[in-house]
Amino acid sequence: MATTPMHVISFIRLSGCNTSKSKVLNEVLSHPHHHHNFFVTHSMECGDIPRKISDGLVEVCWYLPCGTGNIDIFTEPVLIANLRGDAGVLYSQVHFLAKVSSAVFIFVDQVGADEFAFLESVAELQTQYFLILNPQPDQQVVTSSFLQKLAPLMKLERNHIIMMNKNVNESTFVKQIHSSIETVLKDVTDHVSMEQMADVARKLAIFVDEDEPQCQHAKEVAETITAAVGDMPSLAQYKTKNLPLQGELWKKLSKLGKELCRQKKRGDKPIEMYITELRVEQTHLWKKQREYDITESLSEFVTEMANMSHDERHCFLKWIKYLLDATAREELSELREAYKQLCKTLPGATEKLAELDKQISDSSLGLEHFKREIGQVYEAEATLIKEHILSENSRQYTSLPSMAADLMLDGFPLELLDGDASSISEQWVSAVLTSLSEKLGPDTKIAVLTVLGVQSTGKSTLLNTMFGLQFAVSSGRCTRGAFMQLIKITGDLRKETGSDFLMIIDTEGLKAPELAKLEDSHEHDNELATLVVGLSDVTLVNIAMENSSEMKDVLQIVVHAFLRMKEVGHKPNCQFIHQNVGEVSAHDQNMRDRKHLLDQLNEMTKAAAKMEKKDQEFTKFSDIMEYDLEKNNWYIPGLWHGVPPMASVNTGYSENVFELKKYLFDLLKQCKGRKEPFTIHQFTEWMKSLWNAVKYENFIFSFRNSLVADAYSQLSLTYSEWEWQFRKIIHSQVEKAENNIGNHPLDQLDDLYQTLIRETSEALQTQKEMILTHLDEYFNSKVENIHLVEKFKTDFTLSAESLQNELEIYSKRKCEDAIQRRKGMDKLVNIQEYQGIIQKNVCELLQRCKELDSVLNDSNLKEQFEKMWRDIVKPLQGISLKKQNIEIQCENQLQQNLCHRGSAVCQRLRTAGKLSEKGKVLFKVTKDHIERNFYQRCKDIFTNGYNNEVQMFADNLIRSAEQFAQEKLEAKVDFDQTYCHTLLRQTDDNLLHGKYGNFHTTNTFEVDLKLHICGRVLPIFEKMHQDFFRENDPLTRLEEMKIAYYSTFKDIYHEKDQSQKRPSASPSQCH
Repeated sequence: MATTPMHVISFIRLSGCNTSKSKVLNEVLSHPHHHHNFFVTHSMECGDIPRKISDGLVEVCWYLPCGTGNIDIFTEPVLIANLRGDAGVLYSQVHFLAKVSSAVFIFVDQVGADEFAFLESVAELQTQYFLILNPQPDQQVVTSSFLQKLAPLMKLERNHIIMMNKNVNESTFVKQIHSSIETVLKDVTDHVSMEQMADVARKLAIFVDEDEPQCQHAKEVAETITAAVGDMPSLAQYKTKNLPLQGELWKKLSKLGKELCRQKKRGDKPIEMYITELRVEQTHLWKKQREYDITESLSEFVTEMANMSHDERHCFLKWIKYLLDATAREELSELREAYKQLCKTLPGATEKLAELDKQISDSSLGLEHFKREIGQVYEAEATLIKEHILSENSRQYTSLPSMAADLMLDGFPLELLDGDASSISEQWVSAVLTSLSEKLGPDTKIAVLTVLGVQSTGKSTLLNTMFGLQFAVSSGRCTRGAFMQLIKITGDLRKETGSDFLMIIDTEGLKAPELAKLEDSHEHDNELATLVVGLSDVTLVNIAMENSSEMKDVLQIVVHAFLRMKEVGHKPNCQFIHQNVGEVSAHDQNMRDRKHLLDQLNEMTKAAAKMEKKDQEFTKFSDIMEYDLEKNNWYIPGLWHGVPPMASVNTGYSENVFELKKYLFDLLKQCKGRKEPFTIHQFTEWMKSLWNAVKYENFIFSFRNSLVADAYSQLSLTYSEWEWQFRKIIHSQVEKAENNIGNHPLDQLDDLYQTLIRETSEALQTQKEMILTHLDEYFNSKVENIHLVEKFKTDFTLSAESLQNELEIYSKRKCEDAIQRRKGMDKLVNIQEYQGIIQKNVCELLQRCKELDSVLNDSNLKEQFEKMWRDIVKPLQGISLKKQNIEIQCENQLQQNLCHRGSAVCQRLRTAGKLSEKGKVLFKVTKDHIERNFYQRCKDIFTNGYNNEVQMFADNLIRSAEQFAQEKLEAKVDFDQTYCHTLLRQTDDNLLHGKYGNFHTTNTFEVDLKLHICGRVLPIFEKMHQDFFRENDPLTRLEEMKIAYYSTFKDIYHEKDQSQKRPSASPSQCH
């Protein structure tokens, strides 16, 4: 508003005027059906307080049209200036207003000698004047006389004089003023901005606040830094060049950080190998981040911030925010207009529209981007030091967290979660909070309040109204990510709540349209919601009537995610804020809706708890989050009374928000008795722990709500049964095929192979069609909520086809391997073939020695033998068996078995270490293996050793697994991953139907037991493979004879008796 040139219309009055200028202006600026008091009048509350300092004050009000003809009073923006006091004695103010105004309206009852003198003195000032007169009957002649003299001086025409008397009603009078202003707006082309007004004020020796030395220096620095923005073609290019650390590299690092935990793209790679690869890539990217020199703009920003005084720094940040916002607003306006025009002219130009859409998304630039870049500079350095790639002595940016902490204390927000990368800069945020703790003291307590809601439901407006903050507000996605801001609590309230500060966390709007088309849009929203709700003591869930179902979905996922985490830590209090509900009886009338919402949330909680096997402990929504049906719902009317932008603020909005604020502090007082508030250090550690849990969650965040997740889980479980039957049938068929190959004549193997492949292909096609039939029947059945996963049917159909292809490759490979083994072993049957080769090679060697007249020593003989041996085994290398890594295959099976079991399970699995180290000690049931509530109730029994039922159950499963593996070993077959799969499925069945008293085991028990079982059977499976390899690999069998053949080689060469020298084991080894 300060930089936008527009018409200025000023209103002044002369002493003795009985007409209320402010009251008239309120009528002029108000729509007939929506009156609003823009200026204070005597008739208003506190309006009759005696004036002490307001004379000479010029108040301004902007009129901004909405674009609707029957509502707008004026068709273009207008600035209305209202001078308080008697203009006759306020020469500087009148002179200033005349210089900057398109027209000046002067309120005067009648024109006498004094009034004439004043009006004559201002006539020389170049502007249009309008006189608003209300003369008494006895003064009309005198007034008329003076007006005739003033008319040529002030260039007054008939329509420049507006009469207000008993014969003119108020509506007609206001219309006359409207008409006069409209005439000015059409005829006068000069516009002026607030900045240009300041230049006029300086010429008139009126002091301008911004001319203070501190403010001027701050402004100059801000302009210098932001000048570089104007030199670039676009804001996106400016950010790429001057703020590079928050670009693509940071987004890649954010994705890598989550992939390290979730490992969705690992495939069949060994866990440790995959983690090592990711860490190498991560380190490489951090090094690239570190290689960027801190840009000139950012360097100047940081340097000036460090050297400025408190007031100067505050002024500097306000200036730079103002300048950046102005630049971004201008570019965004142009891009949106271009997008609008392109949609009209070429609606089918999807590529151009997509490019413009991306430019609009990338064209946000504000103070938060500079602060984010500072955070990234620190994050890169701190991470490399943590990884011991840089030494502590190489630290350069140790002062940055302290500077950011000072900004938080000054009331500026700190970015908690980067909404563009959907990630937390852990090192940076932790360092800032640690510095904050050092400044305020380690015992400083904070209460945390979070607001959550769908985009454009007024979250930031609610916080701004409630706490006097300045979070960005407008229609659309203003806030990106999550921002923390501190509010100091003082006086008795500090003692009563037990908190020194209130930490407000404002979040970006969920379900943003620009993110909806992205594959991970659900994931982004659900991660954000889970994090901020988990951090808060009180969560305000902002709901508008049209998006209540969307917020319900998000809450379900949050609850479900909490159930899947190892330990949430505390129960946040949930307050539902129903926006734009204005009826007095809304709370009573909506009781049914509230009950329906709670019933749905309870249903979702039960479904989630059942899915996570925690249905004994969690049965309703309030088991996860504190919620009272009567007290925790607030109905707040709309913010505006009328049509913005000239609508007045609804007092009902402010009053209801104030009542909510009082209740929240009462709630914090109650919470003090139940739970001690966080210290800053505790909050920091909890934030890191919670974010880590969020990163490990690899399943539930992908779904819209818990019912969809549950329905998908049930479908996946059913499909896994079909898949298992498919695998078992094909595995059994392959085993028969291998036996058939082993017993078939060598010359008929090729024909047999074709027959076996044809039979296997038929079986594969039959089994795939059976799965597809099962799938159709499942979707046509009356399974609960099956309609919610209809869109996933195609995925499972493709999965069946992929399974067919996978097992086809597996079958062919197993048959081909069996044929190669059969042919290779047949070659070893006739040892004379290899003895003949040796005899031939020795004769040739003797002939060469005779020709050269030389004798070979043992070293030369060894060299000649090795050369000959390489030639002998070369034909067998192509048919040699490939060794399997059994540990990796077992790890993969374990990962697949537990991949959808929640962040707590994933964390335990990722940190379990090598599988080969498991199972070396006896498995012991601990208190972590028993559900907490049952453990507490049975604590005495447990500690006295009566946990035998669970221990016996686990021991039986372990013995059964070992027996299964031993049977496979004795069968002298090769290892197949199907065996590990079978063991895990048997364990699942036993865990599901097992009987072990009244105890309920945890997910930790399941993970630890499966790790132990796999660790115990791993050596048996490895021995199985080694034995099979040794017995069936031609190359291995031949290598076992190498020493004997070398002895034969030497004996023949030295013309010794073979029957005496050849090892007795040699003949037997040839068969």
